[in-house]
Amino acid sequence: MCNVGRIFDIQPYSVHDGPGIRTTVFLKGCPLNCKWCSNPEGIREKPQIRFFPDLCRTNCQRCLDQCKKQAIQKEKDRICLDFSKCDLCEEFSCTLLCYEKALRVCGHDTTVEKLAKKISLDRSFFGEDGGVTLSGGEPFFQPDFTNSVLREVKSYGISTVVETSMFAPFETIEKALPFIDFFIFDIKFFEEKKHLEYCGVSNNIILENIKKLTKIARIPLLPRLPIIPGVNDSAENINGIAAFLKGVGLSYINLLPFMKLGEGKFEQIGLKYHLKQIQALPSQSLQKVSQCFSEYNITCI
Repeated sequence: MCNVGRIFDIQPYSVHDGPGIRTTVFLKGCPLNCKWCSNPEGIREKPQIRFFPDLCRTNCQRCLDQCKKQAIQKEKDRICLDFSKCDLCEEFSCTLLCYEKALRVCGHDTTVEKLAKKISLDRSFFGEDGGVTLSGGEPFFQPDFTNSVLREVKSYGISTVVETSMFAPFETIEKALPFIDFFIFDIKFFEEKKHLEYCGVSNNIILENIKKLTKIARIPLLPRLPIIPGVNDSAENINGIAAFLKGVGLSYINLLPFMKLGEGKFEQIGLKYHLKQIQALPSQSLQKVSQCFSEYNITCI
């Protein structure tokens, strides 16, 4: 049992992270590094600085003298943060002095009891179908904490959902199943080479875990496919995923249209966003993807 874990956000009134109205908890740390990630601030395990330049009031300059590494500088009429110089000092003193909240710490530790109690305060909004969703990052990157939170939340009578990349030892996933009511997982590529290129890791363990999960799970399983135009929307990839899902006995998939939700976040934590030129897939093209799955008797949500 693990009593302390690290999260970076809690989002109430979520309606896209499982059935009903949910409170979504975002856990820090992810073994994948997807180029289109909507929550890149969840990839790194450790707390980090997040800079919102639009909120910065340059005439205050309280942060300039506070940074011992001189990572914060004034260039012309604006404050800039050089992430290569920032050593993520434990004090994060620059954020304490930023009254405008332009500098913030992303990631903080919490206990299982404190988190479960906070979630329980939203119970009146859940209704019959809602509850809590553990997302990230990757919940199984902190497996003991995730299991402890699921167990504690269930003791409150709250429904649980996990959103996962499936990149984890299967024993870790299997151990959590008794405390999960609804299971959501991503499948982004069927071909390993493409998965390595765009997600940073092989997808072999992901596909194997899906095979094992479908054999033993007694809860609803929802695969999701983010459609990235020119990246994973080829007929070859879609057919590969469709055939795989049919082979493991799954008959539905949630298609997620590409949106640049993470573009600004990449810049706020000092990372480069590599998909600036990609535009959302036209609805007509999305229908073609849906039709491809239909040929395998797989329903698209």
